[in-house]
Amino acid sequence: MYYKFISRIIVFTFLSVAFCSCSDFFDDDYNDDDTSVDYTLGNYHPAKKIHQIIAYSDYPSEIYREIWTWDGDNLQKISVYLSCDNHSPYREDYVFTYDSYGRISSVVENDYGWSDTIRETGTVKYNYYPNKVVCTFNNEVSAVYRFYEDGHVREEDENQHGMDIYYGAEYYQTSYTSVNNPIRDLLPEYNPLGLYQEYFRYALCFCDKMLDDNGWFDVDADDDNYPIYVHKSGYSSFYGLLYQISYY
Repeated sequence: MYYKFISRIIVFTFLSVAFCSCSDFFDDDYNDDDTSVDYTLGNYHPAKKIHQIIAYSDYPSEIYREIWTWDGDNLQKISVYLSCDNHSPYREDYVFTYDSYGRISSVVENDYGWSDTIRETGTVKYNYYPNKVVCTFNNEVSAVYRFYEDGHVREEDENQHGMDIYYGAEYYQTSYTSVNNPIRDLLPEYNPLGLYQEYFRYALCFCDKMLDDNGWFDVDADDDNYPIYVHKSGYSSFYGLLYQISYY
């Protein structure tokens, strides 16, 4: 009788745990995937760390300047300074935090307006699943990056409406050279090198190589084969310069 009672407790406990687990599973709309894809988006620990990026409209006129601050191997903050006439620079800070797996888990966005006083703030959070990353802004879903086994990536909203933003490395192989990509695995929302071609901005999050030879850009690299100047295609001098990148 005693053993039968113990057995019933064990069975009841097992069923309770199983039911709770299933309840949690079905309560979360984003836990319904049964495939697993190897992706590295959000695990941003580049071999060479960016110090500064300057964007130009027509050199030497700056559009904005980015200062990147690092805490060891983790990107800690990006401060963006926008140049404006008759005003002190407009500034935005993006402060990064990481989960226990080393992936970017959240980013606090602070808008400083024309002074050192925060005018607006918001928080972007990232939840990682076997084949997608769910991005929320102020606790509302803003984007879902879904990864497929054939290598392509689709950006969707909470209703699964969206578009393919990356088609795999083979699709882009004619648009890339051996120049290293310093922003691979950085989340698309904080990818700076996409002012002119939006879909290449997304592609840079997933490609090993930097954009070049596609009819739009020319890239000059340093001795370590990392890009330091990005020009409009066909220009070999500072005239037509789009980006200037420096490293620690």
